[in-house]
Amino acid sequence: QFLDYLLICEQADLDALYILGDLFEVWLGDDCSLVDYPTVIAALKQATMNFPVLVMHGNRDFLLGHHFVTQTGVTLLPTVQTLSLYGRDVLLLHGDTLCTEDKTYQQFRAMVRSSQWQQEFLQKSVQDRQDYAQTVRAESKRQAVQKSTQIMDVAAVSVEDCFRDYQIHDLIHGHTHRPAVHRLRVGERDCQRIVLGDWRVGGRTQVLHVSLEDGYQLLDLQRVLQA
Repeated sequence: QFLDYLLICEQADLDALYILGDLFEVWLGDDCSLVDYPTVIAALKQATMNFPVLVMHGNRDFLLGHHFVTQTGVTLLPTVQTLSLYGRDVLLLHGDTLCTEDKTYQQFRAMVRSSQWQQEFLQKSVQDRQDYAQTVRAESKRQAVQKSTQIMDVAAVSVEDCFRDYQIHDLIHGHTHRPAVHRLRVGERDCQRIVLGDWRVGGRTQVLHVSLEDGYQLLDLQRVLQA
């Protein structure tokens, strides 16, 4: 699906493509994971010859690094990115930092995003990294069964804090895999939070198209590919 979508983007005279994390199911480091996705890497390289592709780390591919950038030509975004889209101030996030009621996950996130942990992890053998990733994934699935939907979703107070702190009109993020457009009032501003779907087969894959003429359009990817 993603490869087909890139071809459509190349034909559509796109200004830029933003990918807000978790493009890859797992990324254990550039030294080993680059060879796991040769088709995607080649497709990204081709796409970046036609328009900018900007990628944000997700909770599964937060180890994307310099060699990934070199091989694909993409630009890695910071954890928080603000920009202006046709006169509206926008904040881009992966979305996991908004799930502040999930204390266990936030502790884990803080650990694996530290430079010391990443340096030590990348010094391990590929097999050790794979074993660790499988263990973490199994534990995550186990905890997901026990956690409530509310805990695993974004916290309303965290969302409102983003709008206030960054003085934005729109917040765009992924992570929760619950695509929707949420409209809310924050202070004196009419705001909206747009949630993207995921890329997994069988998931609610939706893409956000933004243009001056049509504004924001959260579109079902299958319909885009069939159009």
